[in-house]
Amino acid sequence: MSKSLGKSNKGAIAAMFGALTLLFLRIACTLPIFLSLPMVFISGLFIGGVMAEEETLKALFMFLCCTLLGFFITGGIVVMVPYILFCGWYGIAKPILESIKDKVVVYCLKFILFNGMMVLTYLLVPVLFKPYLSIPPYISLIAAQIAFLLFDGAIWLFATGYLATIKRFL
Repeated sequence: MSKSLGKSNKGAIAAMFGALTLLFLRIACTLPIFLSLPMVFISGLFIGGVMAEEETLKALFMFLCCTLLGFFITGGIVVMVPYILFCGWYGIAKPILESIKDKVVVYCLKFILFNGMMVLTYLLVPVLFKPYLSIPPYISLIAAQIAFLLFDGAIWLFATGYLATIKRFL
């Protein structure tokens, strides 16, 4: 039983997910630094719900609003840089990337994007990675790739879960 939402309802969904994103970004600022990065990744999941509605423009608007408001709510760049460079827009890019037929190309592009943005994040906000520097680099690299795969799957799981459970009550 598929239920079609009106334009205003889809806008309200985007606003709700945007508020959740901002809430988790704010929580990320209050946590110890080693927990901030995982919380930023969690805040990036909510855009998957907007993309599940196939509303790319609303998702882009949500990302822009969360970026601008996030600077005021979080009070700095430590949390916002990883959100802006990767976690915020990746949920929008994921379905676009997955429209490519060759899955090897898709995953190569995903890993290139992830690793490139994480290097840029490290260069801009090295304090965010300070708790992880005591881990040998090869273990950190492997753990980061696994974390990315979990994030990638979590976006899919969140979008699927939203469509299967929450959307039917709206």
